[in-house]
Amino acid sequence: MYYRELTTKSGQKISVKRRGSATGACTRSRSFNCSVLPRYFVKDEVNAMPRLEKTIEAVFADRDIMPDEVPQLDLYMDQVLTLFDQCLSGSKRTPEDKLLTKTMVNNYVKEGLMTPVKGKKYTRQQIMQLLCVYHLKQTLRLNDVKALTGRDDVDFAACYEHLLADKKRMREAIPPLLTAQLPETPDDPEERLCTCLALSEIANYLRRLCESMIDDIPQQTEGD
Repeated sequence: MYYRELTTKSGQKISVKRRGSATGACTRSRSFNCSVLPRYFVKDEVNAMPRLEKTIEAVFADRDIMPDEVPQLDLYMDQVLTLFDQCLSGSKRTPEDKLLTKTMVNNYVKEGLMTPVKGKKYTRQQIMQLLCVYHLKQTLRLNDVKALTGRDDVDFAACYEHLLADKKRMREAIPPLLTAQLPETPDDPEERLCTCLALSEIANYLRRLCESMIDDIPQQTEGD
């Protein structure tokens, strides 16, 4: 075991504990630290460790729709879909993936996840509401998303800007910690399975935390 000094994007230096020796020698252990990411996004068969670090960097370099990219003018459905596709295309797993479709948006409105459109155009507030729905539905069921976004007492623009600030802090703090815990044999099938099992369980814990918070929301009665 040794300590390695890492530097965050903001220039802050932190010391993290690594397995093995400072010269790079490692002894395989059956124990597993769950703070790692899947390692099959970036292909580099020459040097496995840098490849994994590049994977983490790529995952946390996702693109967001910035508030000033959402026009103040109302947008037609096709314009909304184009905005999402152009700005968030880097989040696709494959080029053929659809991040948002007309059917999805219509279902969100039908199921009460967002307010109905008046006429054929979506207001800036509705687009901000849709952005919140888009992020939440990556993890939560639609009924749970509805409990959070299907309301008229929420400033969706403010909540979305808060999310962007939170993501900025996450991008600074989390990658160095993950990099310090990379597995010793990243292409080993058992390590790959253990990593994905642990990451799935982390996601499960966080989803359950969200669900518990949603379950604590007071029931709205008609007229509230």
